[in-house]
Amino acid sequence: MVYINHTQLRGPAKITRISHEKLSGTTLGYPGGSSAIPAGMGASPGLLYLRHYARDLDTLVRIKLLIWYYCRAVVREEMMTALCDPDSEQGAAVDDAIWRVWTFCHLFGSREDREWDLAGQIQWLRGKTCGAVLPLVCCTSPDPSDFNTVLFTPPEGFARGNQGPLSENQLCDMIEVWTAMASLLDFLRVQTSHARRYGVFNETGITPGDKQQEEFMLSAWLDFILTLGPAAVLELAQSGRRFGPETAFAHANSYGWTHWTPPTFNPGSPDSGFFISAVKALSSPV
Repeated sequence: MVYINHTQLRGPAKITRISHEKLSGTTLGYPGGSSAIPAGMGASPGLLYLRHYARDLDTLVRIKLLIWYYCRAVVREEMMTALCDPDSEQGAAVDDAIWRVWTFCHLFGSREDREWDLAGQIQWLRGKTCGAVLPLVCCTSPDPSDFNTVLFTPPEGFARGNQGPLSENQLCDMIEVWTAMASLLDFLRVQTSHARRYGVFNETGITPGDKQQEEFMLSAWLDFILTLGPAAVLELAQSGRRFGPETAFAHANSYGWTHWTPPTFNPGSPDSGFFISAVKALSSPV
């Protein structure tokens, strides 16, 4: 957790105040939060939803605090102002952008093996929902890889929150959130010794001590972490900045995030472009 002096910093104080007010409404009034709800009540679907919502809302607020503290150089002043005013229309727009980036990562990130599902990503960004009738690909596709596209079995509510479709400002907000998330991990990009110690390079096949190869693979691994979404970024950025970079890698290892599929070493190649490539593709014909 980032410790702050609320008497001196109005912005973060207001962010956390709004957070506590919202979170207090998700614990059904039991002291101590949802974990203190009597065991006899059971874990009903509604209660589980509230617990998960409270957890995710807490993550949302914490990632906003980190952006406010550390990302001033990479985001617009308008976003910095919006972060300090969660009740405003602009503040709500920033929240929406974070939720959308998070959902995008949940649907298409590396843990889903859909980072190359550009067709599904574009359809989601364009707000093209899927009806009750499954797409034709489910019945006619001869390609086994199609089983892993989001459009093969689209989740309920797919893209429903993006109908309109998304405006240029909404897409810009998402790009800005994505850029800020990447910036929050920048302090880890030279920590190759910690990366090697905690297994980031175990499956890469690179030469131990080769600085160029290690920095390339570490950067690729951080790109992989980005695809896991705001919660993963928060875990590493928050723990690493509070206790030191080694702690971030230790946490990543404990969560299984050092087990990944590394790219082929090619220092001249661009990064994967996850999310950004899909946004850029929106300008192509439908």
